[in-house]
Amino acid sequence: MNTIISDIVNTASGHIGDKFLKEIYALSLLTPGIFNIEEPIHIYIHGSPESGKTAIQIKFMDLVPKEHKDIASDFTPKVLMYSNLQPATIISINDKILNDSIGSILNQVADNSAWYKGKIIATTVGADRVNLVFPPRVVFWVNANKHITEYNLREVDPLALVGRFMIFEKTYSDKQKKEIFLKRNKYKEKDNKDKIEEIRKYINDIYEHPKTIICSEECRNIIWEKSLEIGISSLRSIGRNLSLCQVIALTNSRTEVTKEDIETIFNLLKTEEKPIKKMENNNIKEISDSIRTYLISEMLFKTYTKKKKLLYTAEEIQKKLKVSDI
Repeated sequence: MNTIISDIVNTASGHIGDKFLKEIYALSLLTPGIFNIEEPIHIYIHGSPESGKTAIQIKFMDLVPKEHKDIASDFTPKVLMYSNLQPATIISINDKILNDSIGSILNQVADNSAWYKGKIIATTVGADRVNLVFPPRVVFWVNANKHITEYNLREVDPLALVGRFMIFEKTYSDKQKKEIFLKRNKYKEKDNKDKIEEIRKYINDIYEHPKTIICSEECRNIIWEKSLEIGISSLRSIGRNLSLCQVIALTNSRTEVTKEDIETIFNLLKTEEKPIKKMENNNIKEISDSIRTYLISEMLFKTYTKKKKLLYTAEEIQKKLKVSDI
């Protein structure tokens, strides 16, 4: 990685381990500096309460200029009414239990069209109808104890919401926990305030003056082929890989993605380390047209069943998944 990204990762290094995930957070942090991002880099990380999900997120939120961040611990329509969000804002949601209301908001705002134009969402607060205004180039960082599909979402298709995020599962073995315990005292030194302010100034500048980073057909083809090589076939996921390349180009003061940028990103993706487990976000429309095939997928089984009993009839599942041949 180049100096800018390395500086961001090292400045947020009070959290032990997870170098891969730190680099993903750093890349996501810089995406609001790109006007024409291919796919927004929203992060959803889940795992046990003691795996350090919140700690790493807080470390990176510390680097965001105050006018460009919102720590939405209570992510509700009433709170959002008074948020006064600015264009290019990082919204951090910590340990929030998802429900249909929040899922619906995330599904509408964490998409490509909202990135360019922002979004106005009508909702109700008590007996009143209100409009929630989201500006362009908003990034969501969510951490929770469970995967999106494990929450009881009935009015929102959980797989549509899954597609909005880069999703990671964070778990530690007992051996890894011991290593963290033994090393933890090394990270008691004070934060480098001068370096933090330097990074905040850089971030504020790229947020206030976003760039257009183009990608040629030749480079798009390389990204496509390299994504397939590492088992990624979802169009949206491949688009996010391109977005990561755009960030590298931005931090190298370029206006066009190069082969060097692509190599940097795919070297990162190929060396993904445990205990971080990247969840490939498959497009539901690309899966087989047989309901039996759908239900043998562990993710879908968890979504549409409970304690191994179907929550929906075959007709209801057919309607939800838009399957014509059952």
